[in-house]
Amino acid sequence: MIRWVVTSLILVAVAGALIYRAGGASLTAKPVPGLPPARIRLLCAAGLAPVMAELVGAFESNVKVDVSYKGSAQLVAEHRIAQSGDILIAADTFYHQSLIDRGLCSPAVTVAYQTPCLIIADRIAKIESPQKALTSGKFRTSIPKRDHAAIGRLVASIEGAERYDAFARQATVTRETVSQVAGDVDQGIVDIGIGWNTTALQFENAQSSEVQSWQQHRSSIGISILSSTENEDAARKFEQFLVGKVASSIWRQHGYAVDDEASAEVQP
Repeated sequence: MIRWVVTSLILVAVAGALIYRAGGASLTAKPVPGLPPARIRLLCAAGLAPVMAELVGAFESNVKVDVSYKGSAQLVAEHRIAQSGDILIAADTFYHQSLIDRGLCSPAVTVAYQTPCLIIADRIAKIESPQKALTSGKFRTSIPKRDHAAIGRLVASIEGAERYDAFARQATVTRETVSQVAGDVDQGIVDIGIGWNTTALQFENAQSSEVQSWQQHRSSIGISILSSTENEDAARKFEQFLVGKVASSIWRQHGYAVDDEASAEVQP
């Protein structure tokens, strides 16, 4: 009798363990009520703040995303020294490459694109040649520093470093981030600035003006997992979300371009 009871208890324990394992596997892919969320730190380009706030809010997972916003060049420079954080999203995958070369992050996965343009104040929206206004001396201008802002580096590569430096020398103010440039235009500090087509959408008193020679160029926004991550699984979940259908719809709503093929849901 005792042997039968012991055998029964062993079988019940084994069955319970198998049920627990099966249930645990199904729960890891979605939020678990009552359990503290995993936390990841995202290093993100300042100009992406509005869209990123919405993306993080739409990310349904048992993962909490803390975001640090700074200029792309500053994020990379600081990470080389501190080597902390879980994910990098810069304004262009160009900035990821120096970290990739040093083994400090994974290859960048492109999530969206944006195009360089001029950001002009509503009150002068009808001027004939906004591009010439950058050096005419008739308008106040805000120019991104080409060694700090992704937009500055890209436009300098199109116009040539010498011409871009001429824009900067004649500028009313130079800035480290494209958000600061657009803010200058919006607040009436300047009349014209250089920015992304997506940036003007974030401000009430500014609009974008296309420059034909710039339209064939664009910035590739990418995500990389940093080697310093302490929670790679959680970081990968956020990466997979950013290339999925829900995130792609949000990127588009904020004016970014998204590859249709890249917007298919990625399975873990």
